[in-house]
Amino acid sequence: MLTGYFEKSSPMDQRAMLASALRDVKPAQTGKKQSEEEVNQQMGAFLGGFLKGAGPLLHKLLQGLPMEGIPALATGLPFASRHEGCMHACGHDTHTAMLLGAGKVLWAHKDELAGTVRLMFQTAEEQSRGAEVMIENGGVEGADAVFGTHIGTILDKTIPAGTFIVPSGCCMAAFDKFFIKIHGKGCHGSTPEKGIDPVNIAAHIVLALQAITTRELNATRPLVLTIGKIQGGSQYNVIPDEVVIEGTIRTLEEEVRQFTAKRIGEIA
Repeated sequence: MLTGYFEKSSPMDQRAMLASALRDVKPAQTGKKQSEEEVNQQMGAFLGGFLKGAGPLLHKLLQGLPMEGIPALATGLPFASRHEGCMHACGHDTHTAMLLGAGKVLWAHKDELAGTVRLMFQTAEEQSRGAEVMIENGGVEGADAVFGTHIGTILDKTIPAGTFIVPSGCCMAAFDKFFIKIHGKGCHGSTPEKGIDPVNIAAHIVLALQAITTRELNATRPLVLTIGKIQGGSQYNVIPDEVVIEGTIRTLEEEVRQFTAKRIGEIA
C-alpha cells in the first residue's frame, strides 16, 4: 500500500502525509500541539531513520524539491523528476547513489576492514537542520572519523564522471540561511508619501548586503552572500505592508561567518 502511494503521489503529498502523522503522534505523547518548526525538524529525523531500512523507497522519498520556472525541469531527460514542479536541484539523488555505491564496494571488502563503517543519509539540508538532527539522534556517536562526499561539478563541471577528487585544504563551505522581514505601511502607489515603502527599503538592504563582501572583508577571506528570494505585494500599483528577503551565506572561517551574521543584522 505504501509502495503504491509513494510511486503515484507527489513529493509534497508525501511530505504532507508524514507531517500529519508526526502531528498526530506528538499530542498523544505530550498533549501539546507541535509548531511547524518542530514538525520540520522531526521530519528530517523521521526520514533519516526510515531511509536506513527502506531500501527501494529511498529515491521515492527524496524525489525532489518544489520549484517553478527552472529550465532543467523541461529537459525531457530520462532522470528528470516525474512530478511537475519538483527536481533535485542540489544533486541529492546523485549523493544517494554515491553513498549506496560506496556501501556496495565496502561490503564486498568487509573482511578486509578492521572496524565498522556506518552509512548516514542526512536529510533536511534545505531546512538548515539536517546535520543537527542527525547528531542529536546519535548518528556520529562513537565514530573515529567522518568522511563526506559531494558531486564533483561543484569544483569543475568539466571533471569526467567516475573521477574521485581529494583537494588539499578546505573544500566545502559552511552554510547559513537568513530571513529578513521588512514592515512598512501600505498605501496606493499614486500617493507613496502616505505610506512607508518596504520595497524601496528592501532594495537598499539588498545592495548594502553585497558591500559586506566587496568593502568590509579582505579579498583573501572568502564569503558568498546570495539573495534567493524577495517576496512582497500583490498589485502593481499598491505599496505593500511588508516585504520578505531570504538568502544564504557560505563561509570558510568561523570568524567571517560570525562577522557576516552580525553585519546582516545591523544593516537590516
